[in-house]
Amino acid sequence: RIDLDGHEKIMRDAIKIVQKYHDPLIDEQIQAWKKGARNEVKDILDKLITHENSKLTPEEIKAQILEIMIAIIDNPSNAIEWAMAEMISEPLIPNRAIKEIDDIVGCNRLVEESDVPSRT
Repeated sequence: RIDLDGHEKIMRDAIKIVQKYHDPLIDEQIQAWKKGARNEVKDILDKLITHENSKLTPEEIKAQILEIMIAIIDNPSNAIEWAMAEMISEPLIPNRAIKEIDDIVGCNRLVEESDVPSRT
């Protein structure tokens, strides 16, 4: 395999770092379920460990969690990139966005998370 620009090596190194920290936590949670120390599903990792019809191995569970972590980062950045490209190609879009923000938030403060449900 040829990695001319070095991105593959960078990604492999980054994944190793992530695995160094999250694999022991996953192993610990799997063991807690096996020993009966955990008995309530509280997160997606618990769901992967305890799913009735699934025979996922610890390595498969770790791979699923890693995929989820990468998707969580990748999808919002793709959405922002797409929105910015649309705003650049359509000059009226930024003006409409600014007007909508001003209508909801006003001009005297920054947008807050609580403003998001007000959007129609």
